[in-house]
Amino acid sequence: MNLLRQDDILFVTDSERVYDLEVQEDWQALKFTGFVNNWEYENIKAQLRKGKKDSAKMGRWSNGSPNYGYVYNRLERKLEIDEEKAKAVKLAFQMTIDGIGADNIAVKLNKLGYRTNKGNFFSWSKHCQNDSVRDI
Repeated sequence: MNLLRQDDILFVTDSERVYDLEVQEDWQALKFTGFVNNWEYENIKAQLRKGKKDSAKMGRWSNGSPNYGYVYNRLERKLEIDEEKAKAVKLAFQMTIDGIGADNIAVKLNKLGYRTNKGNFFSWSKHCQNDSVRDI
């Protein structure tokens, strides 16, 4: 806003209100409006976080796509185990315990016909943390 003010640029809102930042009342009104908007944004964010926590306490899923091995039951609003994918998850964990690297786990899962939630082949990436297989 200081740069707009220095260069004598008008500030126009979506409701077509024009603020001339050289006019002290407009400058203060815009700063106050920004403060109120930011307060409202933070309040909404806090309410959403609280709603997610409350849903979790009630055993409901509210965090987007479920992890590999689960499916979302819209009627119950809960996660359920996908028995077929759960086999792949158990296998991946067992191979990890046995000291098999993530790249070899991905190859094994692909050979067994398992695919990610998006239908892709499993692959290991240097961006994965703890040498885990991406999407598991």
